[in-house]
Amino acid sequence: MKVTKLPWAGIRIEINDTSIVIDPLYHFPSKFGQPHEEFFPLNDFGRIDAVLITHHHPDHFDQPAIAQFYGEEIPVYLPSESLKFINSSSLKQIHGVELGQLIKIGSAEVIPAFSMDGFGDPQVSWIVRGNGHQVIHCGDTLWHGHWWNIKSTYGPFDIACLPVNAAIVEFRGDPPSGQPISLSPEQAVSAAFVLEAKTLIPIHYKAIHYPPIYRQTPDLIDRLQSSAMTRGLELSILDTKESLVLE
Repeated sequence: MKVTKLPWAGIRIEINDTSIVIDPLYHFPSKFGQPHEEFFPLNDFGRIDAVLITHHHPDHFDQPAIAQFYGEEIPVYLPSESLKFINSSSLKQIHGVELGQLIKIGSAEVIPAFSMDGFGDPQVSWIVRGNGHQVIHCGDTLWHGHWWNIKSTYGPFDIACLPVNAAIVEFRGDPPSGQPISLSPEQAVSAAFVLEAKTLIPIHYKAIHYPPIYRQTPDLIDRLQSSAMTRGLELSILDTKESLVLE
């Protein structure tokens, strides 16, 4: 199994001759100003067999880019509850999924598991299995009480891809809470520890920091490293296009 980092929250997973991407992004949302990392055409990362989407927000579900670079017939899987938020799309194979539903894609098995969106919108984590390994990708989840259930049902994991930017936002028109809408570095390490993940790959950071609309938590890399060391957890900080290979 080979896991490659894409910008923002994106991950590509290769299992034998099967390749899957989760939350690929190319069209950076303009409301967040200029990105703080480089974005690449999605086909720079290679061919794929399917796209897994954690939730419908445009920084996770870039429909035009998926159609442009992977073709309109590429299978796309996302939470069934998210379908009502998709008004029109050129994508021809958008499939809604339910928690615990087992889907076979070539050499891989994928399963949607619980996740908690920071705005209360539908979201899933994606578990990808193959060749005796498994990875979990949790979108932009908050801390929640289902980590233990996920571990007992599906764990342990070789890799947990978890958000770490503890974003505080002020752009929905409602009174701002001042509370993070995604995991902090310390919470991500704790979640990976509970999930019994061997390695944490941090995602969902760097690209967006546009105060006061969207604020990334400070010193996140140092905090990740310190917290991971305390927990005895392996931390793999990948730049875009870097990979981790599981033998």
